[in-house]
Formats: sequence, structure tokens, C-alpha cells
Amino acid sequence: MAVMQGSVMLRPARLALLLDGPSVDEVRMAVRSAVTAWGGMYWPIADLARGSGHVDLFERLSVDALWPIAQTDRALELAGMSGFRW
Repeated sequence: MAVMQGSVMLRPARLALLLDGPSVDEVRMAVRSAVTAWGGMYWPIADLARGSGHVDLFERLSVDALWPIAQTDRALELAGMSGFRW
């Protein structure tokens, strides 16, 4: 009889929370969202108004999807990129 074996490693989904020159309310919402989710303490919170190179950073951090807390054009465009859509 043939036997097949394997292993599976599970981890929670890793989201990056997108802010764009955030207000206090947006930061509060991002932190609240992260701390209430399994694995959320590992979610990066990115301020898009600070520099560039965010996509490279998200790839290095193995981010699964982007969540645009800020509903700006820049945040929505990044969140809609292939490979980062939820």
C-alpha cells in the first residue's frame, strides 16, 4: 500500500495597514484592528506620506494583503495591486 506524507505550516494572514499622513483617529483604528486579530501584533503600519519603497518592504515582510485604513488615492491604488489584494 502506498503512503503519502507531508506537513503543513500555518500562520495567520499578515496584513499591512496603510495610512497616508494619518490623523489620530486613523492611527487609533489601525492599532485597534491589529490588536484584535490573531497575529495582528506582526502587522506593519505604513505611513505612505513618508518616503517610497513600500512595495519592497511589504514583500520583504511577507505581507499577504494591504488594508487601506486611509481612503486616499495612493492607499487604494497600492491595496489594489496584484499580489496584495484581500
